[in-house]
Amino acid sequence: MKNSSAKLWEEYIEYAVLAFAILVMGWFAWGAFGTSIEVKVGKRTVTTATVDAELISLANEISPKQSDSAPAPIEIVAPSQLGEEFNRRKMESVSPNQTLVFPSLDMTADLNKDQEVFAELVMYATPEISSPVDVQTRQWFGTIRESEMDNNEDLLDVVDGPPFDTSWVQVDATFDIDAAVEAFRASSDGLQSVPDRWYDGGADIFDIQIERQRLVQGIWSDSAVIAVLPGHLQYRERAENGSIDSSEKDKIIRDLRGGLQAEITRPAFYLCKNNLPSEEDLDPATWDDTVKEMTEKGMLQKKLDIQVKKIKKQEDDIEKIRKRLADEKGSSGGQGASGGGGPIGGDGGGGRSDGNNKRSRLQKQLNSAEAKLNTLRLKKQELEEEIDAIGTSDDGEEEVVLSGEIRVWGHDMTTTPGETYRYRMSVQLANPFFGHKPSLFPEQKILAEKVTITSSTSEWSDEIEVLNSIQWFVVNARNSNESMNPDALDSGFVTVEFFEFSDGVWGQNTFNVQVGQRIGVVGEDDKSIDWFVLDIIEDIQGNIILLQDIQTGEMKTLYPSVESKKTELDRLRQQVRQQVDETEEEVPDEEPVQPPAGSSGGPVGTGGGGSME
Repeated sequence: MKNSSAKLWEEYIEYAVLAFAILVMGWFAWGAFGTSIEVKVGKRTVTTATVDAELISLANEISPKQSDSAPAPIEIVAPSQLGEEFNRRKMESVSPNQTLVFPSLDMTADLNKDQEVFAELVMYATPEISSPVDVQTRQWFGTIRESEMDNNEDLLDVVDGPPFDTSWVQVDATFDIDAAVEAFRASSDGLQSVPDRWYDGGADIFDIQIERQRLVQGIWSDSAVIAVLPGHLQYRERAENGSIDSSEKDKIIRDLRGGLQAEITRPAFYLCKNNLPSEEDLDPATWDDTVKEMTEKGMLQKKLDIQVKKIKKQEDDIEKIRKRLADEKGSSGGQGASGGGGPIGGDGGGGRSDGNNKRSRLQKQLNSAEAKLNTLRLKKQELEEEIDAIGTSDDGEEEVVLSGEIRVWGHDMTTTPGETYRYRMSVQLANPFFGHKPSLFPEQKILAEKVTITSSTSEWSDEIEVLNSIQWFVVNARNSNESMNPDALDSGFVTVEFFEFSDGVWGQNTFNVQVGQRIGVVGEDDKSIDWFVLDIIEDIQGNIILLQDIQTGEMKTLYPSVESKKTELDRLRQQVRQQVDETEEEVPDEEPVQPPAGSSGGPVGTGGGGSME
C-alpha cells in the first residue's frame, strides 16, 4: 500500500510544477505585451509606436548639414605644434629684460633696531640754477713781477718784457648760493627733490665761465669763452674731457671746502710791482664807495702789506748807505797811504777833515735808518699777532660751505687797446647726480653724465672800451679873447693832462698846447699820441675842441667840461696820489748839491703854450 501512494504523489507533483511555470510565463507575457513604453525628450514623449518616426525626422534634419558646401556651425581651430612651442620656450632666457639696481644704502644714517628699510628708484626734479647778476667790468694796469714770470713760463706767451707791463679786464658778478641749494631741494608732483646726501647740504663751484663779445663796425661778434689765467687753479679741462670720476669729484669738493674755493670764485691776479693794483682795489666791493665789505682782518692785512713794503724799502736804503760808507772809507784810506794833501794854497789836512765829516754824517744816517727799521719790524710783528688772533677765532671749522650771495669774478688778459667789449657769466656747480647713475631711471640717466651742472647765463654787461697805457684828457680850453694879456699871436690854448703807465707806476704830466700846434707825446715804449689842435669853438655846452689825427686824418671833437669829469681821469689821479702817499722819503745817493745862483726854471714839459715834441 505504501509504495502505491508514494508513486501517485510523485506523479502529480510534476504536473503542479509545470502549471506554476506556465502561470509565471503568462504573467511576464501579459506584462510585456500589455504595458506601454514611453521616453520624454524635452517637451515630446517618444513611445515604441512613435520612435521610428522620430528617428526618420531627425535624419532628415541632419542630412543637409553634412554636405561639404554647408558652413560649419562652430569654428574649428587647428592646435599649435606642441613640439615647436616647447623648443622655443626652452631657448628663451628666464631673466627679465631690464635689470633694476637699487641705490646703495647710506650706512651713516641712524637706523632704529628692527627698522624696515626700503630702496627703490624714483623720478627726480631737474634743478634750475639761477644766473649770476649785476655783471660789472673794470680795466687794470700792472707790471708783473719777474719772480711770477719765472714761476709761470706760460705767461711769456701773454706778456712782453721786461718790464712786464700788462693790462686786463676784471669781470665781476653776484651769485646766490642759497638759491642754488634751494633748487636742489625743489620737488613737484611725481618728482622728488635731490637727496641731501648727494650734495651734502651745499653747492660747490667748480668753474666760473666768462663769455666775451667784441664790437666790430657796430655789430657784436660771436661770443667766446675766456680761458683761465695761466697757472691758476682750474678744473675746466678735466670736467670737459670727462676725466673726473665720482671719487675724484668727492676729493675736489673736500679741497674746495678746505680752503681752495676762493681760488676758483675770487682768483687773485699775479703779484705786481709796487703792489699796484692792491688786493683791496681788486675787490669789487671797493669799486663803489657806498659798499664796503672790508673786514677787520682785511684792514689789518692791508696795513701789514704796506708795512712789508716800508721794511723792504728801508732795508734797501740801509744797504745804499752802507755801500757809500764803505766807499768813503776806502777812498780815505787810499789818500792816507799816498800821502796826498789838500788843494794848492789850502790846508793840507783839509781833505781828511772833510772825509771825516762825511763819514760821520753817513754813520749818523745809518744809525737812524737802522733804528727806524727796528721800529718798522716791531710794528709788523704787532700786526701779524693781531691777524693771527683774528684767524684763530674765525677759523674754528675745518670745512667751509658757501652760503648767501657771494662775489665771483675772473680776469681777461687777451683784450686789445682801443677795442670795445661786453661780458656775461655762468657758474659751473658740482652736479649732485654725478656718480649716482645706477639710482636713476633710464630716461634720467643723462642727468648724471657730466661732473658739473651749469647755471643760467647772465645778462650782458655794459660795454667797456679798453684803454691804452698812455692816456690823455683835454681838461680845459681858453679862447684867444680869454687870456689875461691877449695879443695878436694869442690864438687860445688847451690844457692836456697826460698819464703813462710803465714799470709799475703811473707817470703824470700837465701841459698847454696852443691852437694850431700839435699834441705830440711819445711814451717809453714808443706808443705815442699825435693830434693837431684845429680850433676852439663854443656852443651852449661850453667850449668844444676840434682835433685831427696827424697820421690818419681822423677828426674828433672833445668837450673839456665832459673830459674833466670822466671816471677814468678820477681813478688815474687817485692812483697817482696813492703812489705819492705810500712813497717814503728817499735817502739821497750823493751829498746835496747847492743850486746855482740865478733864476730857477720850471719842470720839463710844463711850460705854457708849448707843444710836446
